[in-house]
Amino acid sequence: LELRETCGLSTHVGQTRPLHMVVVRGNLPWLNGHCVDGAKTRVTITSEHTTHGKIVWQLGGQIAELGVDQKRESLLSFAADELRAAIPGIDLTNTEWSSYRIDRAEPVTPDGKRPDHAFYLHEQNIWTAWPTKLALAPQLAEHLLKELIPILGIPQSLPDNETLSDWFPPKVARYPWETEANWIAYADLIRSQQRRAA
Repeated sequence: LELRETCGLSTHVGQTRPLHMVVVRGNLPWLNGHCVDGAKTRVTITSEHTTHGKIVWQLGGQIAELGVDQKRESLLSFAADELRAAIPGIDLTNTEWSSYRIDRAEPVTPDGKRPDHAFYLHEQNIWTAWPTKLALAPQLAEHLLKELIPILGIPQSLPDNETLSDWFPPKVARYPWETEANWIAYADLIRSQQRRAA
């Protein structure tokens, strides 16, 4: 919304949704998926690699939404319980846990609820796009390409002698799990749970 304001465009077309994301790194399998319980997404897991080659899971869904009102330690404890319930038998022994807060940008809805689809606006020569959530990013890209290809004269495919690896990669900000310094070992998290339960 700040970018739209900088461009002199209305900010009333968007809304933000606060999230408190949990991240887990360690000896984990590569996994992207949802655990749906009734109409709620109980846990969403997306995997990435750290710069040191470890796999890191971001835990979203209800964990991130309910976590907004929780302190970090209680959220990590709650997330560990939810993850063990969603994936029984998973070995979390050598994992480390952390969290970060973020506001997700979305198109505005009349009731303020989360939109069900990706959305974009074209005003003057400016395109504003909201994937709404990571799972809808391919849908958004497909819609944008359909609009942009005729306007910009973008070729439908790359020339035979050119690949995407020939293109200069854009600079990307460091991921939150790369800047986070405060990680809790799973063993310490379990001990903290046991102390609170005693």
